[in-house]
Amino acid sequence: MNFQLVLNDAATQSTAYPLDSGKTCLVGRGAECHVQLADPNISRVHCRISVDGSSATIEDAESRWGTEVNGQPVTQHQLLPGDTIRLGKTNLQFEVIASAEATTIMPPARNPVVDVAELQKDSPAGVQPAAKRDTLESLVGTTLNRYEIKELLARGQTGYIFRAQDPKKEQDIALKVFLPELTTQREEMQRIVRSVKTMQHITHDNLLQLYGAGISQQLYWMAMEYVPGENMLQVIKRIGIGGMLPWEYAYRVGVHISRALEVAFEHNIVHRNITPRNILIRKADRVVKLGDLILAKALGNSQASNITVAGEIVGDLAYLSPEQTTGQGIDHRSDIYCLGATLYALLTGRPPHAGRNVADLIMKIQEETPKSLTEYQLSVPGMFEGIIRTMLAKRPEERYDNATVLLAELDRLGKFQNVAVD
Repeated sequence: MNFQLVLNDAATQSTAYPLDSGKTCLVGRGAECHVQLADPNISRVHCRISVDGSSATIEDAESRWGTEVNGQPVTQHQLLPGDTIRLGKTNLQFEVIASAEATTIMPPARNPVVDVAELQKDSPAGVQPAAKRDTLESLVGTTLNRYEIKELLARGQTGYIFRAQDPKKEQDIALKVFLPELTTQREEMQRIVRSVKTMQHITHDNLLQLYGAGISQQLYWMAMEYVPGENMLQVIKRIGIGGMLPWEYAYRVGVHISRALEVAFEHNIVHRNITPRNILIRKADRVVKLGDLILAKALGNSQASNITVAGEIVGDLAYLSPEQTTGQGIDHRSDIYCLGATLYALLTGRPPHAGRNVADLIMKIQEETPKSLTEYQLSVPGMFEGIIRTMLAKRPEERYDNATVLLAELDRLGKFQNVAVD
């Protein structure tokens, strides 16, 4: 697997820096660096990136201002494709280099969707993946099932999300194609497809609508509502540049996602991954939507859910509840904590805790009380800070019992502050 760093500079075209396997790449502004960046806020040798086969690790070189990955300060960190590295005022994207061979692996789809009935027919013991994760990008410009894939929107811990055209309905959809390593077991495929079909009827304004799912070209996919807008991670990253958001923005997000979690509670679903990148806001009407609820149900207590744990710990650790960092059993109150952590970041531009490394961050999540919201934004009402404090309680029993109770508190705040959310 070959990797590269991509510098997107508004003043010039994008520049790609290949990373050689078995070697350590120095990044900084000094002449001795393999990736030399003209940013006065970067140290002469700012960080090192080591590539060993299919993995890559970034290590801060005791730089003056530190190294961040996806908005979090790191000392040493295993990189995943799609990660954003920030050095000084420069952003670099860590990506997989798609080989020429990879572009020929995925021809336009000719096979129809395979549902549970087809999966139960006589076949080899497991469905083998058609491609590795680094070749999924080559799906752009091809057709999977009937969906014409137009562009890559995002890379996640469980798969890639594309904007695609559904010619049957003449509309854009979001097509999630799962990483092949998640779908190599036949029983796992059956579980996911069956869960999708049984839950397809669950609809709500604050949940991404699911249109269908299946297996084509030995790849598992899920067709969902396309939301023109941005996710909360993009909003949080922008706060440091454009200034703090009005507290009413975070309040609206809290109300909308609490409504989504109320639906999850009614269907006995624990989401497990309430993070800024999983919350979308539609630009046209500011409706906020929660993604991956169906996936949370489909992967519950399955082998596939275990595969994602390492990636989630690395990528979204700062938003996990204390009990998630210890491997304890979790319930709906864990989702309430994660939503509280996201609201905290929307109000401050950073998650409740930051650490020098993974172990330090976990310790702070488990033991340290976050700084007061008013240290960052004086306009936050005391009642709203109190709600978020309760959501972020270390012990689950000290949080709100469920989303319905949380919604009642948020409604009380809205009436007191004369803020209405449609």
